[in-house]
Formats: sequence, structure tokens, C-alpha cells
Amino acid sequence: MLLPSQRWLWVVLLTVALFQGAAAQSVISGTVSASRSGEAAIGAQILLYADSLRPDSRPFRIAQSNNFGFYSLPNIPAGTYLLFVRALGFAPYRSVVRLDSSSDLRRHIALDDDPVLMEEVTVEGTRDAAVTAPVSRIMVPADILMTAPSFGSEKDVFRVLQLLPGVKSASEISSGLYVRGGAADQNLVLLDGVIVYNPFHLGGFLSSFNPDALLNVQLLKGAFPAQYGGRLSSVIEMTMKEGTKERFTGAGGVGLIASKLTLQGPVIEGMTFMVSGRRMYLDIIQWAAGIADKTPTYYFYDLNAKLNYRISADDRLFLSGYYGGDVLTSPDALGDPVMDISWGNATTNLRWMHVVDASLFTNFSLIYTDFHFNTAIEDRDPQFRDPEFFSRSRIR
Repeated sequence: MLLPSQRWLWVVLLTVALFQGAAAQSVISGTVSASRSGEAAIGAQILLYADSLRPDSRPFRIAQSNNFGFYSLPNIPAGTYLLFVRALGFAPYRSVVRLDSSSDLRRHIALDDDPVLMEEVTVEGTRDAAVTAPVSRIMVPADILMTAPSFGSEKDVFRVLQLLPGVKSASEISSGLYVRGGAADQNLVLLDGVIVYNPFHLGGFLSSFNPDALLNVQLLKGAFPAQYGGRLSSVIEMTMKEGTKERFTGAGGVGLIASKLTLQGPVIEGMTFMVSGRRMYLDIIQWAAGIADKTPTYYFYDLNAKLNYRISADDRLFLSGYYGGDVLTSPDALGDPVMDISWGNATTNLRWMHVVDASLFTNFSLIYTDFHFNTAIEDRDPQFRDPEFFSRSRIR
């Protein structure tokens, strides 16, 4: 029979042994980005194999990079492993890593571009319990947006999403999304984490987002996390481009109803920018044709901008913004009443991404959003006491 002092000794020894066993576990973490542009590789799969000589075996740990490219593989015993990273449109990355029981490993990975060109294939296999796909989550890269069908020359993000299963449109002239029976105003629309309350131009005919400025679009049709609370139907989360670090580039286009221009490139070491603008010129055509004073005029505009600064390997600062609106006016020569209606959105997000340690990723945001709908009508009928009417609706 053990004496009380001996019992306490065994308890202390067991506690020390458990602590040493827990301390022997390491964490591999870091970020995944594109080597050419420096932008985050969203949705990349990170697989860790226990046997570095047999990458075709069952992976020991699996992770997926988030919207900022961050990943973490926790609870890894000391030893030699094969780190394998794959993402659509990039060449696979392989690296042998060695861990000891004293420290964690921070590995920032840059993937090389590798476009996928292939014929139709049939894939057959069995379900692997170790690999679980997110429920009701569909990711649409920017390349898909640029090759999708368009109205004239205008690519529309929402019309691309209407082609996905579980999503329906109200009519051919509407870009509203009806996801699994929900209404168009029950969708949560986020642009770089900021709510956009009225994401439409032309009374719902086009969405308010220029595909040239977007890096990635995610549609969550159900089972979305609690962080996306506030809507009933779905979540459309859009991420703007961060700007390429390689060189200064520009792209533009002249379409049937609008023109657009996108500029991006490096500013200084570790800092990149992206600016994209689009404007409809129906009012300019009316003015050139000499009918601007005889018919109502209408136009819309968009402006996207983003600044990305890599402070260190574990700290990045982002400043992104969007400003867009619609303007409908009726000139004096048309007679009474005279009408002036405008509506639009303005958003700003100052975000600091910080990797605290191998297991903790933080994202701090200072967000501003402003939606307005202004109506001004003047009636020159003398029977009205107050010939001017003005109203404003705003969410700020």
C-alpha cells in the first residue's frame, strides 16, 4: 500500500509525463500564395504524409487555405514528413520537412502557375473519410467569370451564379438570385467582408460588381457558419484582387453599354495596388445625338480599389473600397414633373491580418458601408402648394 507522500509523487510524475507528451506535438503553419502575382491562393489543399518516400499513401494531416491563404496543421509528432500542396491552376508543391519536439515550423509556400488543359475525363473512386468537402459551398475563380456568357460585352457575376445548381432567376432580364426557394433580398452579399445592400444596376438587370476587379467568388447555399448571420437564403462572398507584384499591368474594354479599365501592379517593396473602374455611357450617347434635353438620361458607374502591404511574413495590411451608383434624370425640356433619382453604395474596409502563432490566425477589420436612395421630383402645376418633393433613404 502506497503512503500519501508516495501517491503525490506518482501524481506529479504522471502529470510531467503527460505534459512532455503534449509538448512533443508540433504545428506546421503558414500561407499559400501565387509566386507570380503574390496574391493568396484560396482553397489550396495542404496534405502531410507520414512517409516521405510514399506520397501515394494515406495523408497524415489535411488542411485547406482560407480566404487569406493561411493554413495550419496541428498536433504533429516529431519526425520526417512530406508536405504536399495542390490547387487548381497551379503546379503541385512538394517538400520534405523534419520536425523535432522543441519548436513549430512556419512554411510560406509560393505556387507556380500551371494552367489545366485537358479533354473530358471520367473519375471513379471510393469515398475517403479523411477528405471532407464543405457542405453547399461553391467556389468560382476569376477565370470562370471571364469566360462565362455575357450580355453584349458585360460579364455579370450574378448571371454566372444563376447557372449553378440550386440557384434560379426570376426572369431573363433579372440578375437576382433565388437560392433554394429564398427571395433575392434574403442573400447576404459581401465584398471583401463588407455588406453591399443593393448589389444591382439598371433596376436589377446587372449586378454592381465588375468581374475584372474580383479574384474569387464563393456561394454558400446552406449550412453557412454563424459569422454570416443576418440573411436567410445564401451568402455570396466576393474577394477583390490584391494587385500583382510582378509588374505594372492594365486592361480595359469598350462594350455596347459600358467601358471599363483596370490597373494593377507594385508600388514599393511589399506593396501592391489594384484600381478598376466601369461606366455606362448612355447619357453621353444621348448628348452626342442631341436628344439629352428631350428624353430621360440614365447611367451607372463602379469604382473598385485595393491596397495590399506585406509588413512581415506574419502581418499584412489591406485597404479596399468600392463606390458605385445609378443616376436617372429628367431634363427641363421634357415638361413637368422634373425628376432626379440616384442610388448607390460606398464601402471601405481597413483590415489587418496577423498570424499570432502556429495555431492562431487573426483578422481585424474597420468597416464602413453606406447605401443611399435619393428622390427629387418637381411639379410645376400651380395647384400644388409645395411643388418640390425630396426624400432620402439611407443605411450607413
